[in-house]
Amino acid sequence: MLRGKDQYVAAIREHDIRWADASRTLPLASATADVIYTSHMLEHMTRDETQRFYTEALRVLAPGGILRVAVPDIDYHVGEYLKHRDPDAFVGGLYMATEPPRGFAAMLRYAIVGERHHLWMYNGQSMVDALLKAGFATAKVLSAGETTINDPRPLDLAERAPESVFVEATKA
Repeated sequence: MLRGKDQYVAAIREHDIRWADASRTLPLASATADVIYTSHMLEHMTRDETQRFYTEALRVLAPGGILRVAVPDIDYHVGEYLKHRDPDAFVGGLYMATEPPRGFAAMLRYAIVGERHHLWMYNGQSMVDALLKAGFATAKVLSAGETTINDPRPLDLAERAPESVFVEATKA
């Protein structure tokens, strides 16, 4: 996992990583991408935005292309709640709600960045179901570190394990 800003910038340059608003048109030609990787993004999007992202992913993926998704696993959080019975830790760990911004800096950040809390939560099966419903040919839950991607070198395949669920979907 990339920790320092310098490492982050170097990785972006080395791997030609480009910024895009995932709820809009992805800046790639149709059927040109072999892999799309998203980690801890979809839970911050509305259901409509997520559906638009799936549609765009299908458009830009080449036949046989893979969408790899990592999201927080609600099953993990429920399991932690059942073990510890701490409602404050449970609700806080879901990031489904936030305190209103207080102070000028917090309000400015909110005005620029917007809401940063989670809008939706998934488990492996709900993510598989959503991807299949969106039109992917296959979708499968994988263990942290496991992948079907041919050359995953630059990807963090176990990001935020064990609290994450990892799913890969394939375009027909």
